Amino acid sequence: MAILSIVIAIILILELTLDLSYQIRLVFQIIDFIVWSIFVIDYFTRLYKSKNKKKFFKKNLIDLISIIPLYSIFKVFRALDILKVGRVTRVSEITRVIRLLAIIKRTNNELSEFMKTNNFNYTIGIAIIIVLISATVMSSVENMSLGAALWWSIVTFTTVGYGDVYPISTLGKLTASILMIMGIGFIGSVTSTLSTYFIKKEVRKRKAEMIKKNSKLIKKSLGKSKIIYTDNVIYSKENYKNELIKDIVKRLSKFDDLSKEEINTMCKVLLSLK
Repeated sequence: MAILSIVIAIILILELTLDLSYQIRLVFQIIDFIVWSIFVIDYFTRLYKSKNKKKFFKKNLIDLISIIPLYSIFKVFRALDILKVGRVTRVSEITRVIRLLAIIKRTNNELSEFMKTNNFNYTIGIAIIIVLISATVMSSVENMSLGAALWWSIVTFTTVGYGDVYPISTLGKLTASILMIMGIGFIGSVTSTLSTYFIKKEVRKRKAEMIKKNSKLIKKSLGKSKIIYTDNVIYSKENYKNELIKDIVKRLSKFDDLSKEEINTMCKVLLSLK
């Protein structure tokens, strides 16, 4: 969902800042509709599964705002002559900004978590610096405009390499060589970070499910039996409590790596021990 949100955010930014052709706008609208449909299905599926609907609405208000088709609603108003053309244009831009802010807010937590994986935020920072320095060098030694040099640097760094522009000077060739090598390393870093991020996310999900399972087991076992049998091990009630508390303390030592769901689950487990 985070990746889809980023795609929509980029599309909205391009629509707000550039004068796009009809064909490109049509493609963007199709992509937007497909992603919007996925968001709607995801939202109402989670709403249906949630036990506390009121709490779900409060917690996922941003998600709700991001799926409301405000632009389509105002187009209907225009068709009914409720709003004038100029107002529809202004309102449509405002609704796009609102939706963009909602989507950015929606992805903020996941994007922040992703950027921290493998210290990827530092990798991005270094990559931007390398591209900018290379563009500056190419602009100076190859008599290129800064815009064209920046475009060439990005294309070369991402290993696309159209070949329509290439350096002639020795310094330009050296810069291109360094940029290509660094670009290959960057692509490898992106792949590695994506793999690590999704693996960690799956591991956290399984751990959270295990904690929930143990929490339910505690509620059933405490007060009814002197022993608890779990994970093929027999514990006394007191020992089992101690083991769970130790496990939670151990997890809390890596607090920054914990998701909100894991923290909420731990709170529920601790409350069940009382």
